[in-house]
Parts: sequence; C-alpha cells; structure tokens
Amino acid sequence: MASVRNLKSRICFITKQVCVTIVLFSSLTLISACGSESDISTDAARVAFKATISQNGVVTSWEPGNQIGVYMTPAGKGVSNAYNSARNLCFTTASSLGQFSSDTPLTYPADESAVDFIAYYPYQANLSGTTVPIDISDQAQARQIDLLYSNNLQGRGATVSAPTLNFKHVLSEVTINISSTAGANLSTAQASLTGVPVKGTLDLTDGSVTVGSETADIPLVLSEGTTARTAKVLLLPQQGAALKLHLELEGREPIDYLFTSSATLRQDNNLQYNFNLGSSSGGGGGAGNTTVGGYLELPAIPASQLAQSNIKYITHSFSYNSKTYRSYEMLYDTNLKMAYWVAYPLCKFYTNGSTGRTDAWNYDPALNYGEQANLSRGISGYDRGHQIPSADRQVCYEANAQTFYYTNMTPQLGAGLNQSIWADLETAVRGWSSNKDTLYVVTGAMPTSPSNTSITYARDRSGQNICVPKYYFKALCYLNRSTGVAYTIAFKLDHKNYSSSDSFRNYAISVKELEELTGFTFFPTIDAQYKNSYTLSFWN
Repeated sequence: MASVRNLKSRICFITKQVCVTIVLFSSLTLISACGSESDISTDAARVAFKATISQNGVVTSWEPGNQIGVYMTPAGKGVSNAYNSARNLCFTTASSLGQFSSDTPLTYPADESAVDFIAYYPYQANLSGTTVPIDISDQAQARQIDLLYSNNLQGRGATVSAPTLNFKHVLSEVTINISSTAGANLSTAQASLTGVPVKGTLDLTDGSVTVGSETADIPLVLSEGTTARTAKVLLLPQQGAALKLHLELEGREPIDYLFTSSATLRQDNNLQYNFNLGSSSGGGGGAGNTTVGGYLELPAIPASQLAQSNIKYITHSFSYNSKTYRSYEMLYDTNLKMAYWVAYPLCKFYTNGSTGRTDAWNYDPALNYGEQANLSRGISGYDRGHQIPSADRQVCYEANAQTFYYTNMTPQLGAGLNQSIWADLETAVRGWSSNKDTLYVVTGAMPTSPSNTSITYARDRSGQNICVPKYYFKALCYLNRSTGVAYTIAFKLDHKNYSSSDSFRNYAISVKELEELTGFTFFPTIDAQYKNSYTLSFWN
C-alpha cells in the first residue's frame, strides 16, 4: 500500500491531467490534547466529513454552525481507545450541505492502519469518558436535545475524499394529536406527559442508552389550533413505558389519560398517538379513545380499559434483512387468558416465503408466565386456534414463531370451525391481500354475547381457567391511497360447529355493526362513512 505522502503526490498529478481541483489541507503541526503522538501523521490530508441524518426526529437537516463531536480509534478497538489527539474533536458545518471540518487538524495514522470514526451531535466541549449525558426535560429546546449518533465508518483507510457519517436518532420521537369533535376550544389548552424518565446516558461504544431513575412531567409544545393541536416529544428509548397525558382546558376539569401502560419506544423511530375529546363534558370519563402507535389497523382503546391492571396492550415486531418490521398488536386480558383482538397489516411481504409452520409453541415474552395460559399441549375438546394465522407470517422464522405465542391462542372447536369455515375465511383474506398493497386486519374473540353473558372456561395444561369465546370476528379495511376511499367488511362467526356446505360469506356484516356488537372502534383513523356498509362483490 502506498504511503499517504505518495498518495498525495499521485493525486496532484492526476488532478493536473483531468483539470479537476481537489483541495487538500496540510497540517504542519499536530495539536495533541494529551501530548505528542508519533503514530499520527503530521504530513497528510486533513480529515473532513460529509454527514447525513435519518428522518425520524426533530433534527432532519443541518444548519450553518452545527457542531459534531468526533473520535478516531484504531479499527475495532472501541471509543475508549481513541487516539489521544482524536478524542471529542469539534467539527463544524458552514452550510446546510452537511460538510464538516475542524480547526484542530485530524489526520490518518502514519502507518496507514485502518481506523474507526465515532461521532455524535450536538457537540459537548466538556465531555469526559465514553458516555454522553441526556436530559429531555426541556422540549422547547428540541434541536439541542435531539441526540444523534454515528458509528458506520468502520475499518477506514486513508482517503482524500470526505467519508460520510450516517447519523441516526438516539431518542424516540412521539407525535401526539389532540382533537375535539364535540366543539371544545383547544386554543388555550395546556398539555404535559406525566412521570416520564427524563435523564439517561448514551454509550458511545455501541450507541446504547441507559435510562436513569429520575422522572418528571414534560410540558408539551403544542401547535396552534382551535379544534386540533399536535405536539412532538422526544423520549428515552425503553420497553414497558407508561405514557400518561395531562390535559387542561378552560372551563373543564383536568383530564389524565393513560395512552398505554406498556409502550416500546425504539431509537430512531416515530410513534403516533391520537387523543379525541369526543363528547365528554368534563373529567376523563368518555374522554375518548387512543390509537396507540397510530397504525391504521389498530382499534381505538378506551382509556378506562387500559387503566385496568388485567388489560395488556402488547406489540410484536421482528427483524428481517437488518430491518425491523411490525408484526401485530393485541389487547389481552390476563384474567380471561385471552386476547380480545389481534390487529395486523397483511400483504405479500408477510405471506410470501417458505418458512412454513414453525410450531414454536411458547409463552409470550411480553407477559409473565402466570398471566397467560399454558398451551404447551392441546386443550381437551378444542384446537389451539390462532387469531393471527401462521400462514399470515411466512416472511421469516421469527415472524412465524410469534404467531405460536400462547397469547395468540383460544380454545376453538376443530373440525366444524377452526379447520373448515374459519380456515376458509383465513385463506380468503390472504387471497384478498395478495392483489392489494396492504390489507388491514383485526381478528378477535369475545367472551360473551348479547344472548349469553356467562363466561365459559376450559382448562390449560397447568389447570388454569382459559376463556372459551362465544364468537369470533374479523374486520378488514383496504385504503385506496390515491383516492382516500376506504373499503371495509366484517365477519362474525358464533363458536359452534358449521356444516361443510356453509360459507363464511353468509356471515358478513358491516364494520359499524361489529362495532355496535363488540363495543370496539375499528379503524378509527378512516372516515366513519366507510364503515356503515359493505359491498360483498368487492371481496372476491
């Protein structure tokens, strides 16, 4: 490998031949924070950077004067072993183009050995050690607290071109939409998230975050508006986060609203929560539903229901080709050992694949063992009936294995229901999804019916009671994104044996009818008019 000095000479020669100007900065002296270093070149091109930002936070573009902190380390040695003269160097951009340079010279090693670059934003001059403190309590200073991290430049050799730092957001962005369909004036509303962890640390070694124990109320910076207002808030990434909104309106009692008792807040991610005041005249009662996570398939969840200790909102995602995808959400009752509904998107991405049935029967890791049924073997007299079918998640092993969590099962009659008319409906739904970009599905089970309010139980493998549903349902929605028109339909099948000649099409109803029957609000983000009726011929 040629030396950096020879490399520079050859580049100058090539530059003259092709009439392209390349500017090289020569560092005549090396300023070292901890003494001189003979292993860093003093006669080489000064390192500069380009930088990009992912779009899942407040800081999505650079501004003139933005500063980042940079570490250069021997390849694979970690940030704690960074070169003494290359620890927390300040790099600044003079424009919005994301081209960063430093007044303190930084050059590649004299022996041409490979290096790693670790960087963060915004720069902190007095940083010591390998962690960056995080404090999210002041959301009015969003650009200052939207911490970014980059470690994509690994094993780099000397180059005259500026390497590109790819920054990702360390925090999780949450969008909260507050609206009123009952005429409440929101123009003077004040809102906050209560009891939120506000301090933590970023480990520069691997980009992980440690959440501290200190909590506080975070005032939300709301957009202007009379009937609808929005706030974006940055939160520390964590699992099992309880998110509670405190809302104050003129002439009304304050509202405390639990969005979810167990949210998964991921780095470099955006979640949406919708809060509708509805027709409530005061207090929190009837103060609306929330679409936790903001997904179209997700039913609205009453705050009063989420506040119950036996009700668990659970989400599952899986990794595929180095990316994370949502799989399904569910509303689970730990007393009944049954999910009221399981909601999920369906398209070719999820169903195309050769994974097959993993039969990976197992407890759901989102709950304690005692909160769910033990279905390691069959239930006497019943099948272990999936709510989200195994065949709906064929993209990879992890996605399919999640459909075999016990929380996704109910005791379901076999030959006359699960293996026949219900299986036919599941197959039809997959077929409908294959010619649409995405079909949104909610599959559910109800413990009682209007004509039978008693609860029937079976026994699991540990002798615990597990609810036997009175009926099952599916609610479907296809949204034509070019026109905004939504097409919906629902199916309700009583928990009984059906004849082999019977068709699930005989049990189609409107989504509105299903809402009136179950008490749930399905597809709350679409216009209600699209749920009032259905066209059976559309679902062919």
